[in-house]
Amino acid sequence: MTDLTGEANARLNNLAQQLKDQQRKAKRTAVQLGVFTEVLYWASVAFGGIGTALGLLGSKRLGVPDGTIEPWISLCAAASTGGFLVLKQAGLRAKTAIWFDFTSYIDTLLFRLQFRLPFPPTLDAVASVAEAFEKARMDVQKRMSDVDGAAESKKPVPSDHSSNLHR
Repeated sequence: MTDLTGEANARLNNLAQQLKDQQRKAKRTAVQLGVFTEVLYWASVAFGGIGTALGLLGSKRLGVPDGTIEPWISLCAAASTGGFLVLKQAGLRAKTAIWFDFTSYIDTLLFRLQFRLPFPPTLDAVASVAEAFEKARMDVQKRMSDVDGAAESKKPVPSDHSSNLHR
């Protein structure tokens, strides 16, 4: 009996460490995407404003020979550039939200490991948390694929040693 308890404790500690590592990676990814999204937003605002100003001022005030740049061309270019950046940014915001949701779910799993498992922990109880973690990882992949508009995920969620959980 103590042999199974020792194995359950070892798997519990291994799973807890993997969850903490994955949570750290997911949080870092979410923060990086969030920062990149904000930079992209403000860059699109700045370049859109510059393009719009150039379009409204016209080529005469800028010293460009007549007929070289039509004001409506600059205005359309700025508006379309900003529009495409906003569309791309919407996908980045969705991915950021997915990663923050995943981080939050890992918090739930860590709480479950620490406070909701029977004492002493059983192999089945640890395996149920590991299964929930794997399902959450697959859900992240599916949600990312949905955001990308692809049938399959291009890049799987990183996993260090998830195959060791189900031995």
